[in-house]
Amino acid sequence: MKKGIILYVSEGREDLNDWMDLTITKQGLNADELCLATSETELAYGWWYMVTRGMQHIACMRASYDMAGNVVKAEGRPFRLCG
Repeated sequence: MKKGIILYVSEGREDLNDWMDLTITKQGLNADELCLATSETELAYGWWYMVTRGMQHIACMRASYDMAGNVVKAEGRPFRLCG
């Protein structure tokens, strides 16, 4: 089963870069696809993106952006949106 995770950035979203390498974060979360969202509209788009890429299990997690380390840190537990 393919797994996708949407990281909802709640802290530091105003400093978030347009493009980031999320390979290490994706591997740490054991996900096939990973995307970032900073609003409800982007969250809905992320869900649609995952569905069109064939993800059977889609979850969302809260995250924060650390500008000093230029890294997105997932926080808490994922909650299932689909699958």
